[in-house]
Amino acid sequence: MNKELSDLGQKRQKLFDDATKAGKTLEISSLRERMEATKAEYAGPDRAGFVRGIDQWILKLEATYGTSIPIDEAAKILDEFEAKSRAG
Repeated sequence: MNKELSDLGQKRQKLFDDATKAGKTLEISSLRERMEATKAEYAGPDRAGFVRGIDQWILKLEATYGTSIPIDEAAKILDEFEAKSRAG
């Protein structure tokens, strides 16, 4: 199991490295669309807080990166999100 996870991590990193070299970006508008769907589907506790948190996060990303996030930065954001998800 650990070897499989390690292999997946290496493949993922290679994808990010290749995309970074190619100058790829993640468009914040497409991220916003996915997050709008996530907000609409959310049925957990404190829906207003959940929605507000997503809206604030998207605004922060736009303030930091403009209209698109370089893939290497998107990978860091994903890593931070995954670490928080595992911890909490």
